[in-house]
Amino acid sequence: MIQILSTVFLISGLIAIFIGTVGVFGYSFKTVVTRQQAIIILFAGLTSLIVAGRFNLQTIPDINSQQTPLAPQVNQSSTSTTQLNNQNNSSQPSQQNSNVTNTKIDVSISIDQLNYLVINDDFSSIPSYDRDLYFGSWIDEDGDCQNTRAEVLLIESLSSVSFRDNSSCTVDSGEWYDPYTDSTFYFASDVDIDHFVPLYDAFYSGAYLWPEYKRIEYSNDLYVFEHHLIAVDKGENRSKGKKPPHEWMPPNSDYHCEYASNWITIKYLWELTVTTQEYNFLQNLIQNC
Repeated sequence: MIQILSTVFLISGLIAIFIGTVGVFGYSFKTVVTRQQAIIILFAGLTSLIVAGRFNLQTIPDINSQQTPLAPQVNQSSTSTTQLNNQNNSSQPSQQNSNVTNTKIDVSISIDQLNYLVINDDFSSIPSYDRDLYFGSWIDEDGDCQNTRAEVLLIESLSSVSFRDNSSCTVDSGEWYDPYTDSTFYFASDVDIDHFVPLYDAFYSGAYLWPEYKRIEYSNDLYVFEHHLIAVDKGENRSKGKKPPHEWMPPNSDYHCEYASNWITIKYLWELTVTTQEYNFLQNLIQNC
C-alpha cells in the first residue's frame, strides 16, 4: 500500500512540476494557467515529490538488521596443528607393556571374538607345512640392520639394552619379563621370540590361503597386536612348539586367562579358524575368568 501511494505522489508531482514550469515561463496549453497558478502547481509538485520520497524511505529495508549471520570463524593454525599432531601420533607404533600378567581382560569382548571365529576340523586339502617355504625367517623391515627379533627385544626390554658389537644390530643383554614362567631374564640368549599363535597353527587355520606378503607380515608383525610376538623363556617356548591351548598352557596359571584372550584376539584379527576342541577349551576357560 505504501509503495502504491508513493508512486501516485511521484507521478502527480512530476506532472505538476512540468505544468508549473511551463506556466511560469509563459508557455500556454489548451487550459489557460496564470503565472500565479503555475507557481502554486510547481510548489504542489515539489511537495508531492517530497512526500513520495518519504514513503520510499519507509519501504527501504534495514540492511544492518537483515545481514546474513557470519559463519563461525575457524582457527586455521589450531586446526593445522591438531591435524599434524594426529598424523605424528598415528605414525608411531605403541610401546608394548612387557609385564602383562597383571593386565585385566574384557571377558565379553573375548567371548564375542571367539563366537565370530569359524570352526574347521577338516585339513585334508591343506598342503604340508614348511616354515621356510611359507613364512621365511626374520626380516629387517626398516633397513636398520635390526631384524624382527631384535626389534621385539628392544621394545619389550624393561631397561636399556646392550648390543653384541658396535654395529648395534644384535641385542646382547637387557631385562625381559616372561609371563609364561613369571620370570625375568637378562641375557638375550636365554629368551626366544614366540609367535603367540604359532606359524604352524596359523598355516592350518587359514594362512595357507594367503599371498606370500601377508604370511611374511604375520610372521613379523609388530603393529596389528602388541602381544603377537613376545619374548619368553626359550625352554618353555620350545615346549609349547606348535601346540594349541588345549594341548599346552603356560606354567604360570595366573596368566591363563590373558593367554586365552590374546590367542582369541590374534585369530580374530587375522580371521583364522579354530578347531572344535580349541573352541570348547577356550570358551570354558574364558567364561571362568
